[in-house]
Amino acid sequence: MYSCPHCNKPTISRIAKLFVGSAGVKKCSSCDGDWSISWISLFWLSFFIIPTSFSSNLLLIIAGVIVSWVGVVFFTPIVKRN
Repeated sequence: MYSCPHCNKPTISRIAKLFVGSAGVKKCSSCDGDWSISWISLFWLSFFIIPTSFSSNLLLIIAGVIVSWVGVVFFTPIVKRN
């Protein structure tokens, strides 16, 4: 679980972080504060888009998906939204 940027309580799951996206907004279940992930998640998305666009190698595409998911879940910061 990740901490809410408003109340610092561990209310954000990995799945919620993975599927919120940088343009989406979720509410903390504890304080109702709005949160999202940083726009840096678009960088991680490129690891999925580039192999898919330029290769038909299934192993390369699967590796791109895994790197994207790991990047978003573990290395993309959670930010406050208004």
